Amino acid sequence: MQGVAYGAADVATGEILGKLFQGGKMLLGASKAEETIVVIGEGMGRVKDAKGALLENGAKNVEVFQPSSDAMKEWNALTAGGEYLSADMVEGTMLYKENVNWIQQATQSGKTILDIGNDGRAMESTFYQMEKQTVYGK
Repeated sequence: MQGVAYGAADVATGEILGKLFQGGKMLLGASKAEETIVVIGEGMGRVKDAKGALLENGAKNVEVFQPSSDAMKEWNALTAGGEYLSADMVEGTMLYKENVNWIQQATQSGKTILDIGNDGRAMESTFYQMEKQTVYGK
C-alpha cells in the first residue's frame, strides 16, 4: 500500500532514513516535512517516543491516537486492579471504537503511516491487530 512504511516512514522514496530506537539518525527531506505522518505500533509509550523523534528530526505534523477523556475514564474503570479484557470486551469499548475511527480516517486520507512494529510481547494487543488490519488489509 502506498504511503505505508514498516520501520521508517516513506522508505521507498528515501525521504526518511534510519531506524527508530536503534541508534540510526533519521533525515527528513523538506518535501516530506510538511506532510502529516501517522504513527502506529505496539505500546503507546513507544508510539509517543517515535512521534517525538520525528518532530526532533524535522517533521512538522505527526499524529498518534489521542482518545477522548470519556473513553479513557471508561477504559480505566474496566481495567482497574489489573483486570484483563478479552478481545470481544475490548472491541466494545469507546477507546477501541475511537481508535478504529481514527486509523480508518488516517488511512483513507492518504497520510504517510509509520508502523514501528511490535514491542516484543508474545501477544499483540487487540488495538494494534486492528490498526494493522486497517492499514495493510491483512
